[in-house]
Amino acid sequence: MSKFDNNEETEVNRDPEADAVQDSGMELPAEEIDALIHSLKRYLREEFDQESSDLKAKLLLNYIWEEIAPFAYNAGVSDAQAYLRSRVEEVPDTCFRDGLTYWRKH
Repeated sequence: MSKFDNNEETEVNRDPEADAVQDSGMELPAEEIDALIHSLKRYLREEFDQESSDLKAKLLLNYIWEEIAPFAYNAGVSDAQAYLRSRVEEVPDTCFRDGLTYWRKH
């Protein structure tokens, strides 16, 4: 066991900006990072019977955030683009008004 292995789940006072996980403009607040670290530690413990320190879980979180999260982010952006395109295509059907209709009514 190294000096970084500390299995106690304690909250640490920290600067939220210095602790934010970020890459390419994606950022998480400190309270979400704490929750993710706790979740990763629990997952490792329950699924792999592996205890982990906060530092190790944070390093794993940083790796996932930089290497894997952009794929999920990009998929979300693509889904949003497709949704917005479909909504924009409906605009003429829902908002379009014919002109020169006066003489049709009279």
